[in-house]
Order: sequence, then C-alpha cells, then structure tokens
Amino acid sequence: MADRINNDWHWTRGGSNERYRPAYETPNLFVSFVALYDSIEVRPQFDDPTESRISEWVDRYGRLYSEHGEDPRDAGNALIPEHAGMMAWTFRVINQFKEADLDHRNISIFEADRIRLDVPNPMMFVPKVITRYEGAMSFKETVSSYAFPAAEMARTSGATREDELWSTAYSVVLGAVRATVEMFVTNETEIRFGQVWKLPRDRYGRMVTKGVDYSTVYHSQETVTEPKSLCGFMWFGLMEYLQDPFGIEYYECQGFDNCGQYMNKKPTSKARRLFCTDACRARHKRALKKA
Repeated sequence: MADRINNDWHWTRGGSNERYRPAYETPNLFVSFVALYDSIEVRPQFDDPTESRISEWVDRYGRLYSEHGEDPRDAGNALIPEHAGMMAWTFRVINQFKEADLDHRNISIFEADRIRLDVPNPMMFVPKVITRYEGAMSFKETVSSYAFPAAEMARTSGATREDELWSTAYSVVLGAVRATVEMFVTNETEIRFGQVWKLPRDRYGRMVTKGVDYSTVYHSQETVTEPKSLCGFMWFGLMEYLQDPFGIEYYECQGFDNCGQYMNKKPTSKARRLFCTDACRARHKRALKKA
C-alpha cells in the first residue's frame, strides 16, 4: 500500500461542475461524513428534512461513486445513510479503542482474546434487514443491502438487531473494523505512480512549474493511492486513523460554520492550526466585521 493519497486527484462537487482536490481541500472528509450520519440520526432536532441535509452534503463534496450524471443528487443519495452508518460505527469503535487506551501495537494476540468489550451493535447502523429465501426450507439473511462485514460478524456471533451492544473480545471487534475498512479500501482505491517528475510543490501541494531549474529535476518512482471514488477516499482516511488513533486528534476549523471542514493535530505539532486555509481565515474575518 502506498503511503499517501495522490494529492493531484480531483473530484466533482455535486452542486456544480467545479472540480476540486479532496486530498488538499477536504483531507478529513470522513469525519464530516460521520457528522452527517449523526445529524440524520438526531433529525427531530432540526427543522430541515433529512433529504435536504444529504443533498447539501452532496452539493458541497460530490456523489459517493459516480461524479457524472444528469442529476448529481439522484440515486446516489439513497446510499448515503447506509454508507455513513457503516463509517460512523467504524469511527466510533476506533475512538472507543482510544478512550480505553487499547493500542493494537502493544497488545499481544493472547491479551486481545481475553479483553472483553461492549461496542455499539453494527447491525443498528444499517437501515434494514433483507432476507433472501433459498428454497422452501432454507434462507440466507444479510444485515444490509450493501455488504457490511462488521454487521455480518456480529450476526454470526449471535447478536441480534434488537441488541444495543455487541459484547465480544477485543480481537473480534478489531477484526471486524479491519475487515470493513479493508473491503472499501481494496475495492475503491488503487496504487499508481505519482507525478512523472520530482517537481517542487507550493504550500498548497500544487506542482511548481515556473522558474524551475529542470537540470536538477529527475524522474519520480513514488507510488501513491488513487481513489476510484469519493467513498474510497474517505475510507482511506479512516484507515490511516485506525493505524494510529493515538497520533491524530480531529477538531472543527474556527471557520466551521462557513467551510464545514475538520482539521487534525498530531502530537508532534506544537499547536493547533485555527483555520483550514488562508481563504477560510479571510472569510471568517470578513464575517466578523459585518457582524
């Protein structure tokens, strides 16, 4: 697996034909997606209907899979509550590992089997149960219209949809998280070579092409992860969090009301950045002056 997402990868916003670079402009987009699920779950507190909140998210960031189509807010919206639920469960469980000081890098296989956890039941994070009958006497039950490994593992272990919590070993829960993340990352991303030349980049991650001494520029053999979809991009970000949950803290940009962006801070950073971009900082200052 390559170490990072291709910074030059583009996606199209749902509300326009504008293309943007998620790796730079919305690097922690999966946190926003989880927050969307939370807002859907507590929708009685909001005046606007669930559909409008989903459409607003799609307008800002784009569709989950296809960025083309006559109406960008079509059938793709129907998938969002289900996908957001799977991502919300995964994110919450990783946070639970963090709160319980369970660092997978320091827990032996023997210890992982002995540690018991009560985690949210993953079957409660998907909208419905679909039963497919196979013959007159036998049937196969799935917990979602889309594959959700964690929910299937919970069902196999004896949990039911009525259970609020799933009580099992830490090793089983960690395996469920890994299986879910791996499925999406494997299906929705691919490894490619990055830029052909080792050109320098500016503070925004854009390649610098003016004023470059090409006699000092050589070929690049660096590999990067190229998302096939916005869904794949978000799951790759969640995979990075799973690899080192103790090394990343997520928080809202100070201009969150306008930009809706989440930022991250690593322990090696001396201080938190206040704004996601200089443009966001300027926009926030203008808003304060008008107020």
